[in-house]
Amino acid sequence: MTLADQTARHKYFLRLHFREVVRGMSVDGKKAAARDAARRVGLLAEFRRADTVGLFLSMGTEIDTGPLIAAVWAAGKKVAVPVVFPDRNRMRFALLSEGTGRMKKNVYGILEPVKPIWVDRLDLLIVPGSAFTGRGDRLGAGAGYYDRFLAAHPRVKSVGLCFDEQIAIWLPNAKHDRRVWAVATPSGIYRP
Repeated sequence: MTLADQTARHKYFLRLHFREVVRGMSVDGKKAAARDAARRVGLLAEFRRADTVGLFLSMGTEIDTGPLIAAVWAAGKKVAVPVVFPDRNRMRFALLSEGTGRMKKNVYGILEPVKPIWVDRLDLLIVPGSAFTGRGDRLGAGAGYYDRFLAAHPRVKSVGLCFDEQIAIWLPNAKHDRRVWAVATPSGIYRP
């Protein structure tokens, strides 16, 4: 088994582990955690300076981004959400209106705007992950969209958003994996 195969195998089992950890949390605990994490992000100077914030629409075992989206709009900022292009292995960001407008599920089951209004610049990017380390290492879902986006846009400040239970001491990394600038959890901000 090659090193790349071993890394992929470790990542696969870690994703399963962290999904089970989140599934074991109470619904009320998850809601409170999402509100607390949104408050933490709102305290960042980079958030206060941002005009357009890139945000994922949470699903499955990801921390709920609803409170953070509401905070972005309440602060008079724009929310941009990812739209993926699987045939080209890339993603772009489109504005999310407060009325949400019409949405559709993409090939991964994630909601995207039906008629995207493209955003050319993000001031801050909130990144999902199965797990993060305090150093900014990230275990994503495995498709590599965020890693490719971060590699192509190295100046964008990226903040991982997760539950405290998704902070790991160590995560396996491949050469294409990209770190985030900071990680926000309900109890704090980690900055490498």
